[in-house]
Amino acid sequence: MKAGVVAIDIGYSNTKLAHGDALVPEVKIIPSGVCAPDSVGGRVIGGGTGKTNQNLIVTVGGNEFAVGIEQTQIKQKRQRNPNYPFTEQYLALYYGGLSLTRASEVDTVVTGLPVEQYQNASTVSRLAARLRGEHEIAPGRVVSVREVYVTAQPVGAFVDMHFQGAQSKYREIMSRGRVLVLDPGFHTVDWAFFDQGSLLKSVSGSNAAAMSSVMECVSVSIEYDLGDKVTIERVEQALRSDSHSILFHGEELNISGYIETALDAVNTDAITDLLNAKNLDREQIDLVVLAGGGANYYRRAAEKVFPGSRIEISSSPVAANVRGYWYMERARCVAANSAASTQVK
Repeated sequence: MKAGVVAIDIGYSNTKLAHGDALVPEVKIIPSGVCAPDSVGGRVIGGGTGKTNQNLIVTVGGNEFAVGIEQTQIKQKRQRNPNYPFTEQYLALYYGGLSLTRASEVDTVVTGLPVEQYQNASTVSRLAARLRGEHEIAPGRVVSVREVYVTAQPVGAFVDMHFQGAQSKYREIMSRGRVLVLDPGFHTVDWAFFDQGSLLKSVSGSNAAAMSSVMECVSVSIEYDLGDKVTIERVEQALRSDSHSILFHGEELNISGYIETALDAVNTDAITDLLNAKNLDREQIDLVVLAGGGANYYRRAAEKVFPGSRIEISSSPVAANVRGYWYMERARCVAANSAASTQVK
């Protein structure tokens, strides 16, 4: 089977996929946990089959990996460094995404990098070359990828807001105004500044005060108050499922208060720091778009720092970037086909 456009956004917490040939993409989200298949235990109760989450097994460099695994099921420390896109774990998640499309040929893959990495042309070229070509994602199963485009992650959220915006006034603002996209993920907070629809790289960037910092604050505060440790992976799992409670010594522990305190400690300072770092004039921002896994948790901080700006959270913000990648490439393909058709006439 052949696929036209496949968009994939590989993060430290979730891997997001958008594909299909309809007017809107089919979107899938899996946890970004990667490990050896035999190191993931099956459920003993609850009707479990003993199979790994999502049942995705891929092969990278002759080694088998299970992908789409909750971090709570994995003992080894996850990758958290700038070299992540060039690790076996990253490629395993890429292969998992290709596997979910069921395609053997892909015309175009679109993916993204944190803004700071995207600004390095060599990194962009290396990643595109790594993802392009023929990939044996499992024994005897080869997927051929003809072309790869790499963009800055928040660009996806900008394009997604433009296509998904139910209110035409937001499209007008995005075309004529000054828009800041904030994309708080697990490892980095990325921001991208757009003026009349054009990305201004000089005032776009990344910093490390991301959701992992919030989760670490929650974990430390619980241990300080209650005398026992809760891992950030358990906090992450609760946030991903929109639950504000975890089991602690066999009892439900509401962690809402800990989350709010951590957000106040981390987020306002993080946004202020990024403004200072890039000398961004906050008073001239017409619209702030929040996307990514931490979007809902950053709204209050954004409202404090940008009191005169419109604040909008992307629809299903975890998948905003990957939907935008897909819309962007589909629009390019439609325009190219239209131009070719006109020339034939």
